[in-house]
Parts: sequence; C-alpha cells; structure tokens
Amino acid sequence: MAATAFDTLKTADDLKAAGIEEPHARAIASAIAARDAQASTKSDLEALEARIAERIADAKFTMLATMVGVVIAANGVLFALLKLTP
Repeated sequence: MAATAFDTLKTADDLKAAGIEEPHARAIASAIAARDAQASTKSDLEALEARIAERIADAKFTMLATMVGVVIAANGVLFALLKLTP
C-alpha cells in the first residue's frame, strides 16, 4: 500500500465549505497532517518485529546458559555431599 501525501489545503477548504471558520479549519488540517507524519509504516513495524525477535532469541540463549550452569553447580554440590557422607 503506497503512502499518499496529505493535502492540508484541500482539507482546510473542505472544512471551510462545511461551515468551519478558516483558522479552525487550518488548525484541524495541520493537526491531521502532523498525526499522519508520526504514523508508523509497514517497514517500521517489520524492523521493530525483527529487533524484538532478535532480543527474544538472545534472552532464550541467556536463559538456557544460566539453566545449564545451575544444573552443573547443583550436580557438583550433590556429588560433593555424596562423597563427604559415609
């Protein structure tokens, strides 16, 4: 879907034709244009999705590495206790 430019002059003219005073019509058209300028595009959302997926993968790896470390440490403690008990 291609992005189209927002025509503030036409919108202001349409609002004036609908009975809104010119200063208000211009302010409304400017506010709509500013909101459209801040809207996210599909490529913005795809880039965000890729960054989130990367962070999730990093978190999974960190969690797995931590779990392996805990298991190894627990086994070490268990073997030490077994060796110390008669």
